[in-house]
Amino acid sequence: RGEDFTYYGPKLLMVHVLFNLLKNALQSTQAAGKGNVMISTCADDSGDTVVVRDTGLGIRPERIRNIFEQFSTSKAPDQGTGIGLSFCRIVMESIGGQIECRSRYGEYTDFILAFPGKENEK
Repeated sequence: RGEDFTYYGPKLLMVHVLFNLLKNALQSTQAAGKGNVMISTCADDSGDTVVVRDTGLGIRPERIRNIFEQFSTSKAPDQGTGIGLSFCRIVMESIGGQIECRSRYGEYTDFILAFPGKENEK
């Protein structure tokens, strides 16, 4: 169960961030032939978060550290360019937030979008 919060940043950029994360999650569950995609939110004194989770393929541990680098991809050339997650990182950092990935290969992947508190927003 999530909690609502108000986002004051550039809406179009956030739409593209969420679209990219959802597209990746759907591709992961399709490739695995199993899984779900869930979106949850949390609002508290330390800030607001959105978590996009899929229970598809997961990400291999050796790939995690590079996934936000431009042109880093494990997908076939016709499936992705490796710029989506780097774009997500750039957008989140530009608003004073962060993006993080946690994954267990074969089980799940979480992308956590951490938004700054109102007093820290740019």
